[in-house]
Formats: sequence, structure tokens, C-alpha cells
Amino acid sequence: MLKFPLSAAGKPTKLSYTNGSISEHLVCSIFNLIGITAQKTLLGTYTVRDKVKLVCACRDFTSGVMRFFDFCSIKNIVLDSDSNGTGTELSDVLDAIDKQRYINPSILRDHFWNVFIADALLGNFDRHNGNWVLCDGRTESASIAPVLTVEAVFFRKLMNLSCVRCFCLNPIFMPEFFNSRTQL
Repeated sequence: MLKFPLSAAGKPTKLSYTNGSISEHLVCSIFNLIGITAQKTLLGTYTVRDKVKLVCACRDFTSGVMRFFDFCSIKNIVLDSDSNGTGTELSDVLDAIDKQRYINPSILRDHFWNVFIADALLGNFDRHNGNWVLCDGRTESASIAPVLTVEAVFFRKLMNLSCVRCFCLNPIFMPEFFNSRTQL
């Protein structure tokens, strides 16, 4: 599958959507380096109407009889939910993890928190029940699918001024960080 960068041309926004391909590749590489299995990716170019686009090629991990299904579907099966599985209340998500029977709940809970922490550190505001998935081989046991859909990272939906406010007003960031000689 090829992921193309989203175009912001002609849209009344100051948000950056054009670096999604680079972000997808970079973050999948980071996840794999820190021991959280993510989809395998490559960066490349693709020409569309004489415009060269930077794209991210994502390897299909559902070869053969494997298929993936999102956590929203699982949550909808195991919980009586008004949100059809899309609600992201932490207590409901953890309850669904404990009640599902596809993956050992302890393993799935550890995976959830590992991805949660990595997403938080990488500024991914777009993790939801529809983009973290399990694989089902029908003849094999279910497994946790590689992490995917990570192009919305590095606080990309925030404008520069919003990022400054976020970091400066957040008490966890030490003044020494801003006084260092390191350039961001």
C-alpha cells in the first residue's frame, strides 16, 4: 500500500498535513527500534500528473489467510456500549481488553500501554479504537498486529505558536531544557 501526503493546497488551514509520508516511515522505524512491532515501510517517490510526490510504501502484513480487525470491533463485541465501540474512555478500553478472549489480556494491556506511551512521547494525537488492530488467521490464534497509522505525530496538528505554548506552560519541561545550547 502506498500512502500519499495529504495536500493542504486551497484549504484554509495553517496546519501541516504534507509530511505524513515521512512521519509514517520515521515513526514506524522508531517503534521497531524500541521493540514495538510496527509495519515495515519504505520511502519513495511517485509521479502524479507531472508532480513528484514523496510516498510511504507499507508492507502488507495480512498475507495468506491473515486479516486484521480493529479494536473498535472487539470493544463493540465485548461491551454493551452506546458508542458502538468507538468511545475512548480509558476505563472502557481497559475493560474491553480484559473481557476480550483473542489475546491474553495481560499481553494486550502491556501492548496498549507501550503504544500509549510511545504515542504520547511522539505527539500522536490520532490513536483511537479504529487504528490499532489484531490479526486473525482463522486457523491460527489471533495476534497483535504491527502498529500502523502513525503519520499524525510530532504534534503536527499544532501550529508553531501552539507548540511553544504547550511546552512552555507544561510544568514537566524543565527550564534547563530551554536554557541548553541544543537547537531543536
